[in-house]
This record gives sequence, structure tokens and C-alpha cells, in this order.
Amino acid sequence: RFGNSISVDGNRVLIGAPRYSNETLSNPQGAATIMEYDEVTETWNETATLMAIDGMAGNNFGVSVSLSGNRALIGAHWDNDSGFTKSGAAYIFDFDVNTGSWSQSQKLTASDLRSNDFFGYSVSLSGDRALIGSYGDNGRLGSAYVFDLDSNTNNWVESQKLLASDGASNDYFGFSVSLSSNRALIGAYGDTGRLGSAYI
Repeated sequence: RFGNSISVDGNRVLIGAPRYSNETLSNPQGAATIMEYDEVTETWNETATLMAIDGMAGNNFGVSVSLSGNRALIGAHWDNDSGFTKSGAAYIFDFDVNTGSWSQSQKLTASDLRSNDFFGYSVSLSGDRALIGSYGDNGRLGSAYVFDLDSNTNNWVESQKLLASDGASNDYFGFSVSLSSNRALIGAYGDTGRLGSAYI
């Protein structure tokens, strides 16, 4: 399922493959591929394959991706954390310009995670801020979480949980998200009998 999710920033692209497996994996745990454009040869070259350090089969790592400069955010909405099935997670990867390599810097989970929240089904990254959708939260009413990078500790911290003011079960709020600096856009395709809506 290479291409299940995509993101582009300048001459770099990030492509999710949530069913990725290789010769060392008995079951697919998912991955995301970095490709860079070479302006001299006018070709795109695969430069890295990103995988979760604690990746497990069926986590769907790569179901959602977002790229911002030298940073990548990758969702794994079927991740099982702290005993909660399919609570979900998202991973931050940073590119080291000195070594020319990508490394996982932090795994993000919701502070109130529960089974079948599907946190990480949608993700968006803008500089030092991340927006992560959790459409299964609270009877699929749904929610989205804002994380900010603390410059003092260099850790990502959950700063706010966003909810629809008129949310109801099966709204799927957080099924899609987009972030641009100090503004967030969140989709809820199940709202009003699946007529759907989006919230700023």
C-alpha cells in the first residue's frame, strides 16, 4: 500500500506504506519512504526508509504522514499502547544535516488514550507544532490533539485536546486534519448523517 499517504515539502517527499514488510519481518508493520529530488540529474531518489523503533505487526505505521522541513510526523492508528488495543500513536522523526540521516526522536500518544481511539489516523505538522486526529475517541465523536515542541527540554508536549462544540457520536471528528502555523482545520465527515463538516 505504498502511497496510502503522501506529503511534500520542496524537493523532498514522504510516502506512507502501512502494510510494508521485508525479508526480516514475518508480518507487515508499516514504513514510510523519503525521496529527494536531484536537480542536477532531474531524478527522484529514495534516501531513507523510516520505521518505528517499537513497531509491531498490524500497527499500520504510515497510514498518515506529514513533512515539514527536516522533520516528519507519521501515524500508526492501530498501535497498542499501555494495554489499550488500537489506541494509536504518532512518531516524530528528525533529519540530522551533519550525518545525513533520519532518526526517531519521540513517540506521541494521547494523555487519555483508550482502545479504538485510532489516534494517529490523520496527522499534520507545521514547524514545531503537530496536530493529530483521533476519530474513534468517545464513541467516534472524535477529537484532535495539539502537540508543541518544548524548546527547553526538546520534548513534544500535548498542549490541547480539540473537540467540536456540537460533537455527537459517529461524527468522526478528526478523520482528517491540516495545520498551518496557528490555525487548524479538522474534518468530521460523519456529522449530520454523514453530510459532513469541517471546523476551524
